[in-house]
Amino acid sequence: MNNKRLEEQVRDLLIDIWRDRHRLIPNPGDDPFAILDARVAAAHLGYEYSEYEELRNFGRDNGRSEVAGVIDQQARRIAVSKRFPVVTRRFTGGHEVAHAILHPGRVMHRDRPIAGIGKAKRPRDPLEREADHFSACFFVPGKLLERKFEFRFGRAPLRLDDTSAFWLSPTDPSALFEQGERNFAFAVAGAHSFGGKSFDSLAAEFGVSVSTMAYRLEETQLIGV
Repeated sequence: MNNKRLEEQVRDLLIDIWRDRHRLIPNPGDDPFAILDARVAAAHLGYEYSEYEELRNFGRDNGRSEVAGVIDQQARRIAVSKRFPVVTRRFTGGHEVAHAILHPGRVMHRDRPIAGIGKAKRPRDPLEREADHFSACFFVPGKLLERKFEFRFGRAPLRLDDTSAFWLSPTDPSALFEQGERNFAFAVAGAHSFGGKSFDSLAAEFGVSVSTMAYRLEETQLIGV
């Protein structure tokens, strides 16, 4: 399935969760971030979502490939390990929700820790890449990202030029030009100030890794070189 279709599925899911939020979330109000939660998505889909101190390891490698998330489609259960940072737990949970929607044929499936989406060190299975992309779109919806982006950086797209390089890297603006587009995306994703304004970084506000936010900024074309 292509990324555009995956993003459409995420949008439809978020719309459905928003309509169902008063049943799923105590006192949700109108905060759009309240529904960006794998536990809430799982409840909407009729899955039990639990966190445990640890989950069993893959194989016999003394814990080097520790399980971070498990989905049991038959029992309609998702489990996530607490042994990892919050960002990793969140993204892994979203990844398991993606499997529930996209890959119902995978009756029982275990995942290693997934901190976010980015350039993988080794090729990923196509179904795992789909689940990664779904999770990234779920936690960083395009319309909400655009609104939060423009509050910080002004009207999109933000281009890499002398002015933006100075505000993003005041001690060494030239470094951003030398490091290329990907590092520019990372700088924007993790920035805590711009144009004399201070704020929480986009990555922090959405509760995702800097690499996931950089990926979404590039994909939504909110930045450019």
